[in-house]
Amino acid sequence: MKKIIPGIILLLFIWLVTILAMKNPEKISSSGIESLMKIEKLSLKSYRDSGGVLTIGYGHTSKTVRANMTITKKRALELLKQDLKVAEQGVFNSLHVKTSQKQYDSMVSLAYNIGVRRFRTSTLIKYHNKNRFSKTSKEFLKWDKIHGKSYIGLYKRRIDEQKQYDDGSYFIYSLYNLIFVWN
Repeated sequence: MKKIIPGIILLLFIWLVTILAMKNPEKISSSGIESLMKIEKLSLKSYRDSGGVLTIGYGHTSKTVRANMTITKKRALELLKQDLKVAEQGVFNSLHVKTSQKQYDSMVSLAYNIGVRRFRTSTLIKYHNKNRFSKTSKEFLKWDKIHGKSYIGLYKRRIDEQKQYDDGSYFIYSLYNLIFVWN
């Protein structure tokens, strides 16, 4: 028994060091970026999104976006990179448990769309940080509204993010459009 206890302690120590050494992702993966770009779609001319917010590039919104504004594809990519940094940092700083790349990517996509402040206070991140991953997954689908009204486009996006979170499937949006006919 005296010989077994030091062995168990050593195993526990190795396990703890391994757990502590695991780092959460800090950057969205290339698959995550690709999926986000397909969902957001590139617009080189500003437009009002479903919520009435002036938007340009890959879903970029800010006070600098003006009506009838145009940008280059290069500028759209710069704005995407800048906006992704904010979303990545917001998600990373909200994590308190080990998180896979697929989970991180899906949460960055959500934060990119709803904003870091709303993400940080969401039930979704609270469930994730309690390792309640099945409840976390269901929370994605609750973010399909603008001003209290559900939008099918947002719902489809949330299904994509949910699939990313659950099993690493990226961008099923187009497949979803083939299966369902929406009025």
